[in-house]
Amino acid sequence: MNIYHVHDFKEDEYSWNEVGRRKAKKNSYIRWLIMIVSLVILFIAAYLEFRYDLLEINGFLCWLLAIIVLAWGLTICEASSFRKHASKMSLEERHDFNLYMYHHKYWKNSIMANQVLLNNAMILVRLKRYEQAAQALDAMHIEKCKAKEMKLIYFLRIIIDSFRDNEEEIEKAKIRYTGIKDDAGNYPASELVENWIQMNDLEQMTACLEQMKPVKKEYPGLAFTVTIFLAYTFWFLGTAYGINRGAGYEIRYVFSAISLIVVNMGLFVMLILGIIWLHRHLNITTSVWIQKVVKFIICTVIAIAGMLLLFINFLYVFLGLDDKETVMRKENGYTYLEVSWSNMGYSAYTEEYVTNNPFIMKKIYVPTKDDTFTNEHPDASNPDNTENNDQTDNDADSADSDTGNSDSQDNAEPYESDEWLRMRNGMQAVYNYLIETNALENPEFTYSSNAKGETYVIVSTGQETKDGNQVSVEYGLYYNREKTDDNGTYCDEYVLEKKYPGGTYDTQLVDFYLVNPDTLEVTDEHKTTW
Repeated sequence: MNIYHVHDFKEDEYSWNEVGRRKAKKNSYIRWLIMIVSLVILFIAAYLEFRYDLLEINGFLCWLLAIIVLAWGLTICEASSFRKHASKMSLEERHDFNLYMYHHKYWKNSIMANQVLLNNAMILVRLKRYEQAAQALDAMHIEKCKAKEMKLIYFLRIIIDSFRDNEEEIEKAKIRYTGIKDDAGNYPASELVENWIQMNDLEQMTACLEQMKPVKKEYPGLAFTVTIFLAYTFWFLGTAYGINRGAGYEIRYVFSAISLIVVNMGLFVMLILGIIWLHRHLNITTSVWIQKVVKFIICTVIAIAGMLLLFINFLYVFLGLDDKETVMRKENGYTYLEVSWSNMGYSAYTEEYVTNNPFIMKKIYVPTKDDTFTNEHPDASNPDNTENNDQTDNDADSADSDTGNSDSQDNAEPYESDEWLRMRNGMQAVYNYLIETNALENPEFTYSSNAKGETYVIVSTGQETKDGNQVSVEYGLYYNREKTDDNGTYCDEYVLEKKYPGGTYDTQLVDFYLVNPDTLEVTDEHKTTW
């Protein structure tokens, strides 16, 4: 039975080395486990994206890349770990390990099949099973072999044909062996091989096999560390750059700050190591001094460009972090935060977020058809009662329209969670107060949302003359934060802003109002600054 003929080989009739076969099965199970884990992670990522609209398309693509890197890297780690421990296995164990993998996985891949067959041919020669070694070589795809592999094949042919005492085939193999250059110096000289052939010294020729294909040092631990780091890097960058801020999501400070330091330091180290490797392996066919100059210029340019990109990445993510997260309360497994933003000293403000994890938080007052992610509540109203918020604003702010989240002009209410009901009642109370004080010329009450996902109410629209031109103007009522009044009572603060939908003039602060959520009493703060 030819053990390397895929269709003729009968696995049940072969006398296996059980240790080798058991390790091969274990190897297959581990690879299947890696695949299953990767698919599970992919399913979770897809679920978070499609269920909660967590990421923009660029962020989701980075997550996919992180999963691919993780699966590919873990497979490399597993292969490296096996190669490291293969030297401790007996020749019979290694042969049957390779044989099992060949029939169950590699025979369809010509390149991988060649590697397995060549390794087994060397093992079989060392075991003096020359006929089976010939079968392994006959099964190889010679057209896919490189020059150094062909030289090794012809050397094995010389040994096998010397055993068979086939002078004609020995001569053919010797001529082809001699015709292939040995740049690395791993193979015995042709004159030495000629002497061994004349003396029929199979032992000497077999002893040379190990130096022809020396065992390389394997670092599975290092490969695993690099794999985890790169996967985490792509995952973090996808989250930092691609999170759906239009839906109210933001990354949390501690997670982002720690990840930013780890990722940038790791990438910096990899950049330096990459430049060192490039300097050592970059071959330029010219004079020595020109070669040194060119190497220096190339490595310097790469170093400067790499460090500049790292600095830009650090600066972009760092400047997008919030300044302070204050825990307001904890309810039903959710943490409610008051988050402060300084924007480098400009337009400082605070907003309320809710979260149930250390990575991502979501702005509370964001209108959605579905109550998504951390904004879900057990006692929320049935989403079937939600009305669609049609986006029909023909005079939408240009900054808002760029994001695809144009302001809604229909008076359709967003999803009625407890927080939204409280905000709606507060806005209605302020609107009634403005009507009673005759503060509005063309009063209306229309729900809308901006590009940041903030819900507000348009309480008045009209026209005014500005720099000699007639421009549209609208007054919007926004929720600001929770604040105590002069009596120490917790109230909700609302701000009235004057906005120019055309985007030609800056938004103006008109006034601030405090609303007691229990009594709906309105207090005018009489201020026009934050």
